[in-house]
Amino acid sequence: MNVALEKEWYTIKETSEILGISIHSIRNRITKITDTPTIRILETEYKKEKGIYYVHKNYINRCLNVDEKEWFSLTEAAEFLNLSTMWLFNRIEKNEIPEFEYERVNTLHFIHRSYLTKQKLFQDNIRDNYYTYKEASHILLRPETSLSESVGKGLFKDVLHFCGRSYISKNEIDKYKELTKDTISRSVIEDELNLSTYQALKLINNEPQLEANLVSNSFYVKKDSYIKFKKCLDYSIEKASKFLNLSEEIARMLIEKKHIQSFNVKGLGLRTSKQYLEEYLWENEIPLEQLAMEMGKNVNIFPIYIRNGELKTIRKDKNKHFVRRKDADEFKNSYTGLKIKHFNTNNYQELFKDAIDFCRDNSQYKDTVDLYEVWAKKKIDKSNSKEKVKLVYSLINIFMNLLNVLMKEIINYTDKELKQLFQNLSDNQLRLLYPFINDCKSKRECLYEGDYLWKNEKKNKKDDVPYTKKEWRDLTLNVLDIDKHFNKAIKRKKYAETWLWTLLHFSLDWRKVDLDIFKPINLDVVGIDSFIWFEYNTFTLEMSHTILNLVERSLKGEKASKNNKDLVFVIPFIFEMPTALALTLCELHRRQMSEKEKYLITSRIQTYDLRMFFGKDLPVFSNRRCSKTLTTYGWETAVKQGKGALAYWLGGFARSHTHNINMPNPVTQVYIVTKNTDADVEEMALHAFERGIFGWQVKVMIDAINNHEPLSLDEMTKAICNRQVVLNTFC
Repeated sequence: MNVALEKEWYTIKETSEILGISIHSIRNRITKITDTPTIRILETEYKKEKGIYYVHKNYINRCLNVDEKEWFSLTEAAEFLNLSTMWLFNRIEKNEIPEFEYERVNTLHFIHRSYLTKQKLFQDNIRDNYYTYKEASHILLRPETSLSESVGKGLFKDVLHFCGRSYISKNEIDKYKELTKDTISRSVIEDELNLSTYQALKLINNEPQLEANLVSNSFYVKKDSYIKFKKCLDYSIEKASKFLNLSEEIARMLIEKKHIQSFNVKGLGLRTSKQYLEEYLWENEIPLEQLAMEMGKNVNIFPIYIRNGELKTIRKDKNKHFVRRKDADEFKNSYTGLKIKHFNTNNYQELFKDAIDFCRDNSQYKDTVDLYEVWAKKKIDKSNSKEKVKLVYSLINIFMNLLNVLMKEIINYTDKELKQLFQNLSDNQLRLLYPFINDCKSKRECLYEGDYLWKNEKKNKKDDVPYTKKEWRDLTLNVLDIDKHFNKAIKRKKYAETWLWTLLHFSLDWRKVDLDIFKPINLDVVGIDSFIWFEYNTFTLEMSHTILNLVERSLKGEKASKNNKDLVFVIPFIFEMPTALALTLCELHRRQMSEKEKYLITSRIQTYDLRMFFGKDLPVFSNRRCSKTLTTYGWETAVKQGKGALAYWLGGFARSHTHNINMPNPVTQVYIVTKNTDADVEEMALHAFERGIFGWQVKVMIDAINNHEPLSLDEMTKAICNRQVVLNTFC
């Protein structure tokens, strides 16, 4: 506060009275006895005349006017800033006050006006431009702890700390309040929709229905847009399945695997919206899993059809294939799709109905389809085969080949036109179609008049020739070579099945259709549970016997396809180990593929597979040639050992799987194929002819007459001929 002084210089006494300070103190200030920044009298502020000191009015005014004061004691500075002396002292102790703004005289501390002015401005800035956490919490309706977390995450950056308190910029708080007005935070969405932070951010960024503001790298979604979005999530799995016209099982798979966008809404469970369902339909593509479920099959069956081009995929994402809806429907409704639908089924009636419907829907020759349906159904019903499913496939495949070459209804063909038509069909197809052609003539008026009877004029003579002994030996050694086939059979299911398929042909004269009846094996009895077992254990002959016994018991009651007789399972000693091993590997592959699979051999073993199995250096393995070779050499061995009566029975047993020794199999001699020479087994044709069907009976007589002494093949033949002459004479 300024005081009006009338003169320029004042005596020490006058100065003492004006300032309220003792004369002694004023004198000490002049003589520098007391030299502190706040009371020091400058040389220009005092003078001495005639032994008397005078003080200039400027010093008096400086002491009286705080605004003009340069240095403040700790107490004065604290009062000036409205702070505690301890706070200021701490600043001094921590060297937070610059040296030129602080002085210490003895035990007294003095602070320069410039520092106090800056602190005063700092305080004013906080008061005018910042909120305390408590004030900000009240304004934003958020707890103070939440504000601290937001500051830590960088949501609020303009933050000050002063005198043990924290302050947040009013500008940031006001801006934040405006931007978050009528919004919800990302954390609310995460909680209500059961999303991770990443998923919530992805939703906010990509979902056009959600309006969001970005505040310091944090999203706040407009409450109205979120409520509207959440309201649209009103499609449950049941409701979605009806909208998509799919089963609930398929709809659940699509939703759970995120092929259709969906959310696990709190309190409601999985939900999607009409928009997401429509988007899925608009994409016009489906995952391969959906096609598999629509067809009621495992997705693992499709790769082979993708590789061969029957099923076209448009893209592959994370090892998942996607198919156009149109291509999926075409595949599902194709003949291949029909076969997949009925794969591993015994319901031949339903298979036949679906197959005929397929032919009718895909052919313009409806009359021909109707006629074939009646004829084929009657043939199927009359068949004694236990594998009627395979018979249906055979009949349908042949009929589809016929439909592919027809140019008009079958009844409108002339005999000449039929002859030309038949040139486009194979012998096997014609063998079954001839009876149908004749049946059509019995039911409808046809342009053709001829009777069509099958004669196998184009029979492949190579199939009637058994392998030479060298070929048979090489094939046998190959199939018995465990070291050659074991690792390949572990790696590939089809290779293992090919190995088993060929091994069985060397034991009995199995027909192809009967090789498909081998059932799953309980490997627990031998302790084998996976392919890894073979890395640490040895497969023994004892284990082979156990497995073969299991298989034999599992085949009890199974019927041969040819005559519906009980099947017999016999494995010669030399084949026991490899056959049991192949059976074991096929069982492990079956488990790996599908526990629901009913049989061990499910692959279709073709010429290509057999060629790859045996290699190029060996002759092509043929089921028919193998049958003839097995029967012929078996017959030869038995006869040369003097067991002629047994020879026919063994051959018949091998082919018909029967135990009846009372009567030989009349078909057996047809399968003993030879050339007319006496050097080796090729003499068999002549011997078989000379014996005739009753040769075995004559052999019994010869054995009795000859006291069961063995005869050579030639001796036995001559003896039989001589006795047949005698018998004929008596007859």
